Amino acid sequence: MRRFLVIIVCFICISAVAKAQKRSVAVVPLDSGAQGLDYGPLIASTLGSRVHVVEQTQLKELLQQAGYVFAPEIPPARVETIKKLASEGEELLYTDPKAAIFVLSRARREGANLSEAFMFDPALKGIMQKVNLLLVWAYVLSEQEDDARTIMRQALQLFGPDMSVTEREYHPKLVEFFKKVRDDLLKEGSCRINIKTDGDDCTLYLDGNPVRFEQGSVEVLCGTHYIQLVCGEKQSMIHRVLAPQASEPPSVFVSMALDSALKIRNSTASIMVAGTEDIETFVTSIAQVLGQVTKTDEILFHGLFANEEKKELRAWLVETTTSVIIASASVDVPAQVISVSSATSLCDMLIPPTLEETKTQTMAVVHYKTRWYMNYYGYVALAVGLGGVIAGGVLLDSYLDHKSIAEGPYKTNNGFGTMDEYYYKLSEREKALSRRRQAIACFAVGGVGIASSVLLFVLTDKIMPARVASDGRSLTLSLDF
Repeated sequence: MRRFLVIIVCFICISAVAKAQKRSVAVVPLDSGAQGLDYGPLIASTLGSRVHVVEQTQLKELLQQAGYVFAPEIPPARVETIKKLASEGEELLYTDPKAAIFVLSRARREGANLSEAFMFDPALKGIMQKVNLLLVWAYVLSEQEDDARTIMRQALQLFGPDMSVTEREYHPKLVEFFKKVRDDLLKEGSCRINIKTDGDDCTLYLDGNPVRFEQGSVEVLCGTHYIQLVCGEKQSMIHRVLAPQASEPPSVFVSMALDSALKIRNSTASIMVAGTEDIETFVTSIAQVLGQVTKTDEILFHGLFANEEKKELRAWLVETTTSVIIASASVDVPAQVISVSSATSLCDMLIPPTLEETKTQTMAVVHYKTRWYMNYYGYVALAVGLGGVIAGGVLLDSYLDHKSIAEGPYKTNNGFGTMDEYYYKLSEREKALSRRRQAIACFAVGGVGIASSVLLFVLTDKIMPARVASDGRSLTLSLDF
């Protein structure tokens, strides 16, 4: 028995390894502006049996896991609330510092979950800097210096040590406190982030602040930072980077080609392209970055392109390690409906099906009716119904016996009976009533069961459709490890 179990475990492990070695392909949509239907899900489902597929619906989530930040639009009402609370807190600073702490803390919480958005919004960023600094000053005035120091350190890590704090805007003691905390934080040590890009003449924005940048590394406070590059007219996405202390500096490659073409719509991500001109150069330039994001061997770029009076579904299969186009294909598609045959032809040209899949696809399937007497659901319902009727009959017989005893004449004391006999008849009456209720319930269940069985037998074709191969063999399920 033990040897048998070992064999089964080894078989499962070998199957799992074989499955793990399956090629992996990420399906990435190209948006050319041609209005049309989305072939991505159909392409993914067609290739699902041939390779391991990362669907395009997963692309946005994978980009976020890789550090891409898709900042939500800041609601105007939220901005007005923060401004109002900041103004109220500033008015309370010198009259009631503790009340000011409550109001400014609320303003800080309102903006906390918008940090990835307001870091690159100069107006809101200035408001949030002011809220944090006023909150620090409120704690100082309330003689809560430890809390003030904590808030100041968090503000420095969020906005950077270069944040502007001058006596023109803030109390001299607050400016002095800011410099002291900043110097202490810088003495604790700094971290570095290695940044590379394929763009030229770029300006780096670190946490929303412009920083002198050349290909290489930048020195930052240890913690989470947000990076964005502007290279000429192109602007990259925002990248979130964690710079931990006492470790190798993290490396970030900002692909301006990819970032400037990324389009986020609701929960999906796509890549904007102007047309088919130079598109092969473009997809090979971003394939390696997308391969690192999706952790796949190949990227399948696909998109609809308008060509005079018809539309084409075109695709390119690119290897992520070498950035070489393995295969490309193009098929004509209708304008208003998704063509399954066109998508299948496209997939067959890019990644041909296996021999087993070809046999499965070419096997004609004929539908036959299942005979009513082969419907096991009907037999189960019939068995329940007959069981209920039989049980009801037994309980009915018991009910009649107990009833006859309860309603029969007294046999002692000249027909008047005794108290013991009276109580005995009373108990028999209770038993008779109980058996009657049970018999009624069983007959009801039995009736429903028999009626259901008849209905199930009549509807056999709807419940149990059979599929038989054209050569007469029944189609069976197979285990797929």
